Amino acid sequence: HYQEEWDSFLEWFRYLPIFLDLPECRVVHAYWKTSHIEWLKANYRGLTPAFLSASTIKGSETYCVVEDTLKGAEHTLPDEKFFLDKDGNKRTECRVKWWSTKRERYGEVYMECPSELHHEPLPPDVVIDDYQEDVPVFFGHYWLKEPVMMEHPKSYCLDYSVAKGGKLIAARLDDGKVEFIS
Repeated sequence: HYQEEWDSFLEWFRYLPIFLDLPECRVVHAYWKTSHIEWLKANYRGLTPAFLSASTIKGSETYCVVEDTLKGAEHTLPDEKFFLDKDGNKRTECRVKWWSTKRERYGEVYMECPSELHHEPLPPDVVIDDYQEDVPVFFGHYWLKEPVMMEHPKSYCLDYSVAKGGKLIAARLDDGKVEFIS
């Protein structure tokens, strides 16, 4: 019954940023990859019909950048390995823990890594992009378990399974120091 309000909200929503790159911190839904952020800075002008259309074409640059930024990078499991997700669907790709500082074994860098691969060494051709910046980055979407702890000194996940009864964590940034508030 409020079409004008609806249209106003949709117009506002179309131009919300996909990320924030502030002097004191960065914020992204799932994955801060510098080359993706630079691409978005050069190409994102809002959720226009053209941008939305381009982001649905699997394999396109737009699709890859948007998919990784909002969902997280995924790698295909080796040797036809798979796991069943929370809904029982067979998955052959795992999301990458891009903030991980341990990168020797599959279980250290893959979310939901199948148990038979967990302690296996990563092959040298598996490349995990690393956040190398000094500016703190806050992200969500990974449904981590408590306690609030991150391996990387400048990457902070704020989503601890909030949609499944866990917590959404708040953080305060004061003079470059991060304090979690749960």
